[in-house]
Amino acid sequence: MSRCVLVLVVLLAGCKDKTPSPSGLAERVRDKITATLPDVTVKIQDPRTLLVRRGDYDVTMNLDNLATTCRGGEVVCNDAIAGAIANIKLADDKAQVVKPEQLVITIKPGQWFLDTDKMLKEKAPEQYEVNKLVAQLLPGDLVAVLGADHSNGITMVSAEQLREMKLEANAAFAQARKNLKATHETLDLELLAGTPVWTNRSDDNYISAMIMLPELWKPLAAKVKGDLLVAFPARNRVFATGTKDPGAEEGIAKIANVAFQTEDHPIAPTIFKWSATSWTVHEIR
Repeated sequence: MSRCVLVLVVLLAGCKDKTPSPSGLAERVRDKITATLPDVTVKIQDPRTLLVRRGDYDVTMNLDNLATTCRGGEVVCNDAIAGAIANIKLADDKAQVVKPEQLVITIKPGQWFLDTDKMLKEKAPEQYEVNKLVAQLLPGDLVAVLGADHSNGITMVSAEQLREMKLEANAAFAQARKNLKATHETLDLELLAGTPVWTNRSDDNYISAMIMLPELWKPLAAKVKGDLLVAFPARNRVFATGTKDPGAEEGIAKIANVAFQTEDHPIAPTIFKWSATSWTVHEIR
């Protein structure tokens, strides 16, 4: 389970941790980077994303993993931030190579992608074709964004890095799905006690990316009553139920909305209906 106890139809409460506030962490990392590396400029795109520029090359720095590490306390957090800065300092970002086995998928709200894309166009229009992100549109106004998994966090993969790997976007996403399936061979969800709703019991930073692997949901679809409904309200949280369980549709809608409002890395409270090859948005009537 997450740090909060998830209870169907009851608001999540009593959730406290040592994590810096989202905006506070972004400002903290930005200030430490600029103090350590005077040739680097940093702009906060949103509370979990920094745009780091060195020379004429932009890198999108995702702070999700760093935020999770910082829950371990001040000393661990400072060490993690220092490690991230060391990576920037030691790497020649323009020549940074991303390997296919590092490719991952992160799910973002459509508005996040639009805002980030606009920022890249306005900040350095002459470099936009090099710096633009690699993404696929999903149902429900979600976007799958291609990233690279590094020891100190995830960076968004640029079009230029994709060219350096000699991969087209579709091939890169196929590789990222292969990498995801290698670490998630099966879907590990459990029933919430006293409810018809399934969820992941432990935090998983890539569980929302399982929307990209609809075939792995088939065993769960066979267990629920009726059609399988799934919500991906936050990066580390999914919920699932069946359409024919009494009160299940209303229940999953409520708990997905609560998670969307309270989890650290919200995506959307949208409910999806599963098929063996795809997803469609399911309207709760």
